[in-house]
Amino acid sequence: STSGHNGKFIELLDGNRWYAQRPAKEWKSNMHWISPADEKTHEEYLRVLGKGDFDLVLKSIGEQLGLDGLVAYHLTFIGVSESVRGFVHHDTKGTGGSVYNVIIPLLLEEDV
Repeated sequence: STSGHNGKFIELLDGNRWYAQRPAKEWKSNMHWISPADEKTHEEYLRVLGKGDFDLVLKSIGEQLGLDGLVAYHLTFIGVSESVRGFVHHDTKGTGGSVYNVIIPLLLEEDV
């Protein structure tokens, strides 16, 4: 693994490469973003989501919004267990409402 801006590149035994990153201190949380670090890992993540019918979710959202299609261009896990307060921000600007964040809660088996 190697370090990057506020984060670290990690290669798993299966060859998938991830980038784990923490936000700046003003977020006042232990949040981490974990994102695919290369195209191979991105495609593998899409395949796993597809097994859970995420493509059908995107299709349904697109139909409801009257769009011809949707693209998942940046995939990220978010992990947080402690936060003093939220940090209101915009991930994208000037898109005319055509970019959305889809946040999928992950529940550990013991919490279900």
